Amino acid sequence: MLRISFKHISILLFGLVYALLTSAQEPIRFQNLTVNDGLSMGTITAFEQDSKGYTWIATAEGLHRYDGKYFKIFKHTEGAKNTLHDSYITCLLEVDDQLFIGNNLGSIDVMDLNKHTFSNISLKAADATFDYPIIRLSQFQNTIHIATDGGGLWDMDLSSKEIKKNTFSELNNSINSFIYPLLDSYLVLNGSNIYKCSDNQITTVFTNSKLQFSSISQFKKNYLLGTNRGLFLMDRDFKKITPIKLPPKKRLLNKITTIQVKNEIAWIGSAGGLMQYSNGQIHHYTTNPLRPYSLVNNQVTCLFIDNLDIVWVGTISGVSKYAPQLKKFGLIQYFDHNGLTYNNNVYYVYEDRNSDIWLGTLTSGLVKLAPNHTIEKVFPIIKDGSYETKAIRCIYHDSKGVYWLGTRDEGLFRFNPETGKARLIANVENGKISSNVIREIFEDSKGQLWLGTQSGLYSIDSLSNFTHYTAESNNNNSIYQIEQHPYKNELIIATFRGGLQFFDLESRKFRILKHDANDSFSISNNNVMSLTWVNNDTLLIGTYGGGLNVFDIKTENCTHVTEEDGLINNSVYGIAYQGDGIAWLSTNNGLVQYSLYNKSFINFKPEHYLQNTEYNEGAFLKSTKGYFYFGGVTGLNYFKPQNILYDTNSAPIRYTGIRGDFDYTEPNSIQMSFLNSRLEIDFMSLYFINPDGVRYKYKLQGFDNDWIEAQNSNTAVYPRLDPGHYTFQAIAEDEFGNWKSSSKELKVYVEPPIWQKWWFVTLTVLLILGLIYALFKYRTREIERLYKLQLVDSELTALRSQMNPHFIFNSLNSIQYFILKKEPKEAYTYLSKFASLMRKILQNSRLKYISVEDEVQWLNLYLEMEKMRMDNNLDYSISTKNIDDLESTHIPTMLIQPFVENSIIHGLLPKEKDRTLDVIISKEDRHLVCSIKDNGIGRDASKIMNAKRSRKHASAGMDLTRKRLKILSEGKGDYDVQIVDLKTNSEASGTLVKILIPIIKKID
Repeated sequence: MLRISFKHISILLFGLVYALLTSAQEPIRFQNLTVNDGLSMGTITAFEQDSKGYTWIATAEGLHRYDGKYFKIFKHTEGAKNTLHDSYITCLLEVDDQLFIGNNLGSIDVMDLNKHTFSNISLKAADATFDYPIIRLSQFQNTIHIATDGGGLWDMDLSSKEIKKNTFSELNNSINSFIYPLLDSYLVLNGSNIYKCSDNQITTVFTNSKLQFSSISQFKKNYLLGTNRGLFLMDRDFKKITPIKLPPKKRLLNKITTIQVKNEIAWIGSAGGLMQYSNGQIHHYTTNPLRPYSLVNNQVTCLFIDNLDIVWVGTISGVSKYAPQLKKFGLIQYFDHNGLTYNNNVYYVYEDRNSDIWLGTLTSGLVKLAPNHTIEKVFPIIKDGSYETKAIRCIYHDSKGVYWLGTRDEGLFRFNPETGKARLIANVENGKISSNVIREIFEDSKGQLWLGTQSGLYSIDSLSNFTHYTAESNNNNSIYQIEQHPYKNELIIATFRGGLQFFDLESRKFRILKHDANDSFSISNNNVMSLTWVNNDTLLIGTYGGGLNVFDIKTENCTHVTEEDGLINNSVYGIAYQGDGIAWLSTNNGLVQYSLYNKSFINFKPEHYLQNTEYNEGAFLKSTKGYFYFGGVTGLNYFKPQNILYDTNSAPIRYTGIRGDFDYTEPNSIQMSFLNSRLEIDFMSLYFINPDGVRYKYKLQGFDNDWIEAQNSNTAVYPRLDPGHYTFQAIAEDEFGNWKSSSKELKVYVEPPIWQKWWFVTLTVLLILGLIYALFKYRTREIERLYKLQLVDSELTALRSQMNPHFIFNSLNSIQYFILKKEPKEAYTYLSKFASLMRKILQNSRLKYISVEDEVQWLNLYLEMEKMRMDNNLDYSISTKNIDDLESTHIPTMLIQPFVENSIIHGLLPKEKDRTLDVIISKEDRHLVCSIKDNGIGRDASKIMNAKRSRKHASAGMDLTRKRLKILSEGKGDYDVQIVDLKTNSEASGTLVKILIPIIKKID
C-alpha cells in the first residue's frame, strides 16, 4: 500500500509539474507552407541554406528553392539534359556553391548554384551492384560521408570526387546511419551502436540493444540522443545516459526523428509533434485544425535552423516555420484552464489594489491572471439566484476593498474573489438603474462611486440609493469611460454619440464638447471610447471613426490624428501612455505605437503575436508593474515596451527572376535588342523572418526619375526600353525601419538599331561628307563640262566655218576645170549640184547634228560632184544597215565627208582608173559604225606623194576633223577612228576607215 501510494504520489507530482510547465508555456506561432502555397508535395525530407541565403527544401517530388514568397521547383524531366536524375529527393548538402542532392535512386546530383546546372555522381560507378537510396550526406573535413538505406556508408573525396566504400567493416552493412561531425572525428549512429571514427580508426563508444538510435547533437556539455524510445541526455564520455521525461500519454512522442540545437535551445522532432528543450523544460507543440498557427502536422521528418535562427520544421504535410524574432508581445490566445477551453473575447482589463490582473470576457465570465500571465482562476458564471451572466464589461476594486462587476446584461454585482460568490446590487428589474449594460465603474477623489451605463451616469449613494444623471434626456448617454478633471471639480466622461462630457460634481450639471464642422479644434468625432492622461495637462481621446484626439485640458482644443496623418485605423479602442511622448493605441487594425513628438507610427500586425487585428473598448491597461495590456476578440496581449526586441540583421536582396529577350555579358550585366526590349525583374530580400513585412523600392537609372515603391508585387516591369545604358537596383527596408539593404546593380544595355550604332553613324557621316564632296566635284566637273561643251560648240562652229570654204575652194576648182575644158554642159550640171550641195551646207551649218538620212543625201551630192570631177571614173555606193529610223538617228554635222574626201584625194585621185568607194553606215550595239572603203593607192604611196607636194597645197580637212573628234569625245559620248591598210598579195589595195559614232536619238 505504501509503495502504491508513493507511485501514485509520483505520478501526481509529475502531472502537476508538467501541468505547471505547460501552463506557463507561452504559445509560439508557426507560419505554414503547404501544397496550397506552392509546394509540389507535402512530404519534406531535408532543408539546406546556400551561401546566397536561399532556403532549399527537398521533397518526395522535387527540389524547391524558396525566397520567402515563391518556390522555384526543380524536377526530373525525361529526355532533358540539364535535369535531376530523380524527383524523390532524400537529403541535401551545400559545399562551396555546390548543392549535393541525394535521391531515392541511389545517386547524387550536384547543382552549380551560380548556373543552375546539374551533374551526377553515381555510386554504381564504384560498385555496379549498388542499388540503395541515399538517405544522408554529411561533410567531415574534405570528405562527404554518404549514408545509404542498406548499402553501407560511402565516402567521397571533395577534391577528386572519387567515391569509395567506407573502410570500416563495422559500417559495411549499415542501415539508416546517422553521421554527426565533430572537430577531429565524427560519430556514426548505426542501429543500437554509436561509433566514433577518425581517418583510420573506429571505436564503439556506446551500445544498447534495447534502443535504436536515430539522431544525436551536442547540447551544452552533453549530447542529446534521439531514439525509438524517447529522448536521452548522454555525457561526453558516453558512459552515462539519462532519460528526459516527455509529456505523458504521448506514445508517438517517444519516436524521435531528428534533433537540432542552437543557442542552448534544442528542437526535437518526433512522430508525435515538435518539442523544445531548454532550461530543463520540455515544451510540446502539435497540430490543431482549429488553431491556424499550430504545427502543420505531428509527423516531423526533419529540422533545420538557419542563419537567422529560424526553425524550419519538415513534416509529411508541409513546412512549419518558426521565427522567434516575430514575437513582440506576450500572448494569451487560448483560455485553457483545468482541461477546459474558455471563450477568449476580452472586453475589460483591470488591475486591482493587490496588483492582480483581471479580465472581463464576453462569454467566459471573470478571469484572474497569475503573475506569470497564465490563467490562475476562471469564474465562468457570475450568479446570484436566478440572475446570472457570463459577460463582464467592467471591474472595480474600491478603496474599501470591495470588488464590483458591471455586466453586459444583468446589471451591477458585488463579488468575493475568495469564494467566487456574487451579489446582485442593481439592475433594471429591481428598479435601481434603467440599463443593465454597465461599461464603467469609477471612484472619485472623495470616495464616491459612479456607474457609467448605456443610459447615462449614476452615483451610488448607498446600496439601495442610485441617482441618475443624463446630459441629453433622450439619447447619447452611453458611457464608456470616466476620468476626473485634474484642476476642476468635474468628471470627464467618454460617451458614444454624445461626445466628450463634463459633469460638475457640485452643480450636478453637464457641459458637452461635440464635433463642430466649422471648428478645426473641436473633437473629431462624437463617438468617444477611451481616455488616457499625458501628465495632467493633456488628455488623449480615442474615438470610433475619428482617430486620436490630443486634447489640451486648459484650452480645450483638440489636435486630430487620423488615417490622413498615417494612423492605420480611425477606430481607437484603447490608449496607454508609455511616457516620453509615446502612446500605444489599440484599433480595428492592430496595435500602434505613436510618437506625439515625432508624429510617427509603428504598426504591429497579427504576425507579431497580436491576438487579432480587432481589439475591444475597455480592454486596455498600463499596470503598476509597467506591463501594457490590450484585449481583443481572440485573446490578450501583454508586454513591457522596453522589452520589445527589433531585428537589425539585414538580409540580401537577390534577383529571383529576370524575364526578357537578353543575353548575359557578365554575371550582373545583360544586353537586349531594341526590337524586343521588354524587361521584367523579380527581386526579393531573403528575409525569412517576415517576408511580407519588407518594403521595397526600385529604380532603373536612365529611365526612372525617382525611386518607385513596390506595392503588392516584387516585380519591376518595363514594357519597352529605348536604346541605351541603364542601371537597375532595388532597396529593401523592414517594416520598423531598423535595417536597409540594397541589391547589386544590374547593368542593362539595350542595343541601338544599326542606324544608331557608332560605326554606322561614323560611316554615315563619312558617306554624307563623301557625297557632299562627290556632289561638289560632280558640280565642278559639270560646270567644267558645260564650259567645255560651249567651247566645243564654238570650236565646231569655227571648224565648220573653216571646212565650208575649204570645200567651196575645191568645188570652184572643179568648175574651173570644166570651163577650161570647154564642157559647159558638165559645168552647168556640176554647178547645179554645187548649188544644191551649198544649200545643204547652209542648212546644216547652223546645226550641231543632222540625221543619217540628211547625211546620206549630202554625201550623194558630194560624191556625184566628185565623180564628175574625175570624168565619171569613180564607182561609189552609200548604204545603211540595221538602222530602223534614218530620220530620228543623228550624227554630228559634216563628220563623214572629210574622210570620204580624204579617201578620194589621197587614195583614188592618184589612181588613173578603176576607182571604187563604198560607204556603209550600220548600227552596232550603242554606236553607229561608218565604214569608208576605197581601192586607192594606200597610205604609204600617198605619204610619198604628199612629201613631194608643196606645203601650201596640203589639205587641212583631216586635221580639222581629228580635232573635232577630240573635242566631241570630251563633250558627249565616245568617238573613235580606225584606219586599216588593205592589201592583196602583200600589195596595197586600198584603205578602210571606220568611224565609231555614239547613237544620238534626241537633239538638244
